[in-house]
Amino acid sequence: MKYFLVLLLCIIKISSAYSQNKLPMQSSANSALSEVYNKLDGLKAVSYDLTRELNYSTENYHNISKWICYYDFETTDTVTGFRYQIDDIASKEIFNGTEKFDLNKKDRIIQINDNPKRESFKALSFLYNSIITLRNILPLIIADSNVMKTVGDTTLNNHLYSVLTLKYRKTKNSKSW
Repeated sequence: MKYFLVLLLCIIKISSAYSQNKLPMQSSANSALSEVYNKLDGLKAVSYDLTRELNYSTENYHNISKWICYYDFETTDTVTGFRYQIDDIASKEIFNGTEKFDLNKKDRIIQINDNPKRESFKALSFLYNSIITLRNILPLIIADSNVMKTVGDTTLNNHLYSVLTLKYRKTKNSKSW
């Protein structure tokens, strides 16, 4: 949940950068979330650097992954609904809408999947807690009454931003996103 809140804060910062209008402080959390979703849904393409840090000190495990991500939403009639190009130190992954290319930089090997199925995209680490995840899950969060949503404000570098806090209350009838 901590990473999701940080991601949401970043998205709000991104959305305010695209618009002169700040999210209104008096607006409800759902309308603020809807505004963020509408900005994300309106993107034709987005590029950003993504860093994920996993630190399990009790298991003596620490890993930092870094990706340069580019997503193109112009073509939505693909298996994923978007095209992408992901680059990191060891590999490059490209999905052009019909074929999926996985390049291993060290071994100089390329794997081509000329007919990828939806399952081919399920275990891609760069999609977890990404803008893609947020874009897909926001409508579900907005509609889910088991998610407690609050909106507040904060100042970062002398700029006022809205802060959305989400808390999921699991109940017997809770849906799995």
